[in-house]
Amino acid sequence: MATVNFRLRKVSQDKHPILVYLSLGRDKIIQVKTSFSISPDDWSISTKRPKQNNDTNKKLFNDLKKLDSYVFDKLNESNSKGEIINRYWLETIVENCFNRMGKSDESNNLLTVQTQFIIDNAPTHKIKGTSNIGLSENRVKGYVTFLNLIIRYEKDIKKNVRLTEVDKIFVDKLVNWLMTKNNYSVNYSGKRGLRGA
Repeated sequence: MATVNFRLRKVSQDKHPILVYLSLGRDKIIQVKTSFSISPDDWSISTKRPKQNNDTNKKLFNDLKKLDSYVFDKLNESNSKGEIINRYWLETIVENCFNRMGKSDESNNLLTVQTQFIIDNAPTHKIKGTSNIGLSENRVKGYVTFLNLIIRYEKDIKKNVRLTEVDKIFVDKLVNWLMTKNNYSVNYSGKRGLRGA
């Protein structure tokens, strides 16, 4: 069963940032900043919430209570849709809970924007698990091909694809679109569809 809780991140300043963490089971914990901060003296270690010893802390307590409930509601909603629950998902939920998300943040949730970001930063991209920097020319070409394919797919379905929608169902729909509407082979469609997921 999923649990939502809060903790302080120890820093040198007087006020410590409050982090929200979502536990989805054994060894699956996602943690992000809430943009709230508090003095450690006003934080209850036992309740993992602010002490309600003044009006400011009472409001903060209620804000965190609101966030706790909001995360659970959105978790159930996202699970029913088969969305991927990850760090980006939790960051988005925190921003939405307090209406902090601007247009630029919304656009960052788009698959095309993130793919373009990878292409633009290919020369300085750190290769996971190695000390190498920079994507190969062929890898960049693959991302460009994938980006163009997604742009065409979005035009056809008349909507933008969000990162939180990229899951097995999305891949199956994309592969089906490649095969039925674009006459790609099974091998090509599988390769292109899985590259984006």
